[in-house]
Amino acid sequence: MRALVTGAGGSVGRAFVSWLHRNYPSVEVHGTVRPGITIAGLQELDWTISIPPGRIHPVHLDGDIDAVRRAIEEAQPDVVWHFAGWARVRESFDRPRDYWVNNTLGTAGLLEALRLVTPKAKLILASTSEVYGVGLEGGPPQDETTPLAPISPYAASKIAT
Repeated sequence: MRALVTGAGGSVGRAFVSWLHRNYPSVEVHGTVRPGITIAGLQELDWTISIPPGRIHPVHLDGDIDAVRRAIEEAQPDVVWHFAGWARVRESFDRPRDYWVNNTLGTAGLLEALRLVTPKAKLILASTSEVYGVGLEGGPPQDETTPLAPISPYAASKIAT
């Protein structure tokens, strides 16, 4: 199986790639990272990162559809785990438009590139509990049936994706 992990340089992406490599070593993992991130830079951040240099694709998901397409063409993934995006809740209040554009258009561009290049690939889209608003300690568990109640621009952008 071939996998593409978007946001492989972020904290969730790095942890997921490491988990995937430990538990499913036969999976050929490719990853997208922000331009400027190198395999050496990833290894400095997390020594367990296990994507070979030729499988790291620097991509701005929110603006460079050609780079997204090239990454997908090179990876030819059977499955894509989509972790790329901006996730600083506090910062999202200062830059709501930027968060909206990055998170929603980045996902839309990824979906379009997948449709054009590998339409049978499965997409696993990560979200956040932030979409449900403030949880009450000791309250009922939240799941997909919980009403959406975003309380930040970041959470609203994740609902839109």
